[in-house]
Amino acid sequence: MGFDLYGEKPKNNAPMPKWVSEYQDKEGWAKWDKLEEDDKKKEYFEATGDHEKMNPGTYFRNNVWWWRPLWNYVIEVCGKDMTKRDLAAGDYNDGYVIKESTAMKMAVTLSTAEHDGILKSYVKAYNKHFDEARATNKKLDRLKEELKQEVIKATGDKDTYPNKYKGEHKKRFEKLSEQENWGGHYPFHIDNAIAFRRFVEESGGFRIC
Repeated sequence: MGFDLYGEKPKNNAPMPKWVSEYQDKEGWAKWDKLEEDDKKKEYFEATGDHEKMNPGTYFRNNVWWWRPLWNYVIEVCGKDMTKRDLAAGDYNDGYVIKESTAMKMAVTLSTAEHDGILKSYVKAYNKHFDEARATNKKLDRLKEELKQEVIKATGDKDTYPNKYKGEHKKRFEKLSEQENWGGHYPFHIDNAIAFRRFVEESGGFRIC
């Protein structure tokens, strides 16, 4: 699962090669059968990929693990620029549109945060907790593996897995699982935040899908 963002009125810095449209339907989706038939898949991916790089306001995507921390940063930094409904929209991918006027304000605020060192400080503080969470989870993974080896020794089942654990082994696994720090699964990187700002800046407003 992920979050796909589409610019409403993206700035067109460079046009898509004309031949690409021959391999897309009216809605812009690729005609995979025709691409395969003409052996054009590689060229198609290169052309559309280059177009996205040259036109950052067209499209932005994050999987759910990267998106949550990014949107939390947006909420903290751009809260004054957005309505309550705008802020809540990042929790859903239901096609909600952030208006162009709002996107313009967000872009200015995000850019200022970069230049003033706010983004850098945020990343540093976030990654301190993220690294601590990862260290905790790594220790728990080691303890879970030790428990698994105990179960194998006790049952002789080399293909065992947690759902098959019984009694005390099951209780110990559940206790270890309860200690997992989910913050260690959600990374936040400065490059991702900058890429998002570039998208917002040139999007002309955007739809969250």
